[in-house]
Amino acid sequence: MNMFYKPLRLGACLNYRMIMLLICLICLLALSTVSVAQTCNDRITRVVPNSRYAVVNNETIRDTVTNLMWARCSLGQIYNGLTQECDGSADAYHWTDALAQAKNSDLASHTDWRLPNIKELVSLIERACISPSINLTMFPNTISKYWSSTPGVGMYGWDYVQMVEFNVGYSGQQSWDDLKHVRLVRD
Repeated sequence: MNMFYKPLRLGACLNYRMIMLLICLICLLALSTVSVAQTCNDRITRVVPNSRYAVVNNETIRDTVTNLMWARCSLGQIYNGLTQECDGSADAYHWTDALAQAKNSDLASHTDWRLPNIKELVSLIERACISPSINLTMFPNTISKYWSSTPGVGMYGWDYVQMVEFNVGYSGQQSWDDLKHVRLVRD
């Protein structure tokens, strides 16, 4: 018999399996409660600090640089002044439906809402932060991808639309029949 080999008893084997199962359950529980939070680099100057915006009311803010009025929440959400968060789920739309939803919105008793063009939407990107790359104080609970009103040229013609991906802060093109979120703007 090999002196380095020692057979495990059945009871020891079951205890080992129980311990491993318990460790796996603890790890799963820990991972399920972890949420991803915005990460900002303090060595990068903020391009869209709180001081850039003036709160008009709970639902809207004004960008003091561009003079545009923005909806604080995505379409489908409602701003909660007590928690300072956007409650509910952000709705996702095909581009043509997003254009119609913006045109028909009467948020804060205004009827001239629209989808922002790509330059306006890009102006919201906070270069110092990711997950998401936006000022969360002014635009809480921002979801990842948002439509602009700017069409783009694809390989086969006008079949793409410019959009912004706020999770990492870039603009790109997506097919107009994809589902994206809407951030309303008005002049």
